[in-house]
Amino acid sequence: MTTALEPTQTEEYLAKLSGWKLTQDGKRIRKDWKVNNFLSGLEFFNRVAVIAEEMQHHPDLHIENYKDAWIEIWTHTVNGLTENDFALAASIDELETG
Repeated sequence: MTTALEPTQTEEYLAKLSGWKLTQDGKRIRKDWKVNNFLSGLEFFNRVAVIAEEMQHHPDLHIENYKDAWIEIWTHTVNGLTENDFALAASIDELETG
């Protein structure tokens, strides 16, 4: 069974990503984007969904004020962060937001 990463491991993985931050509870990572408009935000999330399905790891996707998009990632089964969370974040970072 997979276990949650230790805080020092989390910091090491986080340092390899750009723009991702640890949430206040330390159990999730989050990144924020400004998108051009609501539709481009949805298109970006659709591309994220394809990656998430391929990896069988599904993030929380949010759009607020039609241009503010953010994603939170964590592993539900361990109520914390695993290597898979950082792999998904790295894959998302390869996408253009639009």
